[in-house]
Amino acid sequence: MKIISLVHTYLDSVDLEPVLTALINNRPTKYTHDIFVIENGLDESQQSKYQEKFPNITYIKSEKFIGISQGLNLGIKQALQNQPDFLWLTDPFILPEPDMLDQLFAAADRYKDCLGFTPKIFTDNSLKKISSAGYMTDWTNLIFSPRAQNEPDGQFFDRDLEIDYIPANQLFLRAKTWSEVGLFDTRYFAQFYDIDLFMKIRNRGFHLNFISSGHAVKTTGGISYPTSAVTYYYLRDKIYFSLLHAPVTTKIASLKEAFDKYFHGAPWERRAILDIFTGNLGSGSYQWE
Repeated sequence: MKIISLVHTYLDSVDLEPVLTALINNRPTKYTHDIFVIENGLDESQQSKYQEKFPNITYIKSEKFIGISQGLNLGIKQALQNQPDFLWLTDPFILPEPDMLDQLFAAADRYKDCLGFTPKIFTDNSLKKISSAGYMTDWTNLIFSPRAQNEPDGQFFDRDLEIDYIPANQLFLRAKTWSEVGLFDTRYFAQFYDIDLFMKIRNRGFHLNFISSGHAVKTTGGISYPTSAVTYYYLRDKIYFSLLHAPVTTKIASLKEAFDKYFHGAPWERRAILDIFTGNLGSGSYQWE
């Protein structure tokens, strides 16, 4: 039995040593554990700085930024060639505690109809202050919020829970997910690609669970987009997702928003709406330097 961890980093060079060390220290008792790093949009001078220190890690490179959905797919495709039983998708800013994978494996044995799992994430491990304990969905406004964010840990959060969304930076999946529902949809470039995947999982009768006994710590820092890219991709992918998956009332609200943004919005907002209805998705009109 095998797990492969996929660490996705993109656009900016970041310190990978903490997460790689934490993942290496996760030695599941019944499984082999391999680690892949996806370097998405890093130029040659930034790539593979850690290869000498971590020689047993597989590095997957794309010098051009190809988007989060396509970057993750690049790593998933290569990982699946090694026939793993599970994939753990994470990023450089979430550090698993040493027994986390054992806890997630135990949960996978308990919940046979679940394809995806997420652990409890702390922002401050010494104070047990929660960053997320699964996610909640506001379908009316298409907002996906961390459950218990900034709350102290307590008995209420010490039970497993079925949820409907897990961000792709803290996602433990059975490898058969990809044969059941396919890879991430690359029509989404940087937003809503993971939510779309979970809609497909649930539509096929499978479940996602928050696992209270699996713990990780979220560190400070992150990778950010240019403001214009955030404006363009968030609006475009949100409305596209809404028209595919949201309740009827939310679809109507999204159409109203689309018309308002097209006629009265900023230039990148207008471009986003135009690209939805002309099918110019994926990287779309935005030009990455």
